[in-house]
Amino acid sequence: LRAGLYDVAFLAKGDDDESISYTPVVAQRVVVGVNENSPLAQQEFVTMEDLRLHDLITYRTTIPLGRSIQTMLKKGRVASVSYSYLDENILAGFAAAESKPAILLDTVYAPGIDGLVIKDLYDDAETRNSFYHRVYFAYDKKARHPYCVERFIEFVTDNYILSDPSPRAIFID
Repeated sequence: LRAGLYDVAFLAKGDDDESISYTPVVAQRVVVGVNENSPLAQQEFVTMEDLRLHDLITYRTTIPLGRSIQTMLKKGRVASVSYSYLDENILAGFAAAESKPAILLDTVYAPGIDGLVIKDLYDDAETRNSFYHRVYFAYDKKARHPYCVERFIEFVTDNYILSDPSPRAIFID
């Protein structure tokens, strides 16, 4: 967007930039993907406390989502984490094949992987607050846009502003 290569984008919010307008449009749940033979697979749900007992895998910290997950896990005092992957498909595949649980977004990719069980992730067993990542619609406010792009920007910003997905939502970004 900054370089002018794109008019609009749907993305994770990175560093603040006064020239870019960010409108939250979608919330994706953060979940835990585990091998079907993992003890976590037998639990009803997983908490941050449960994760402290495991070596985890998740997104690289070179991307905004990875940095948000890292902050979430640090707040939850989860220390043993490999921040190495770029997408859910790869994370889900490794979690299904290995003993390391994956912290990933609840997307269409993961449920189709053989041997993978997806578990809800909560802050704790009592409050059961879920973690969510926001996807933003973004555009450069200072750039000139073609008429059709201006109408698209108006349409999205007028009709698709994110409402809270749950009264127990904790946004990680």
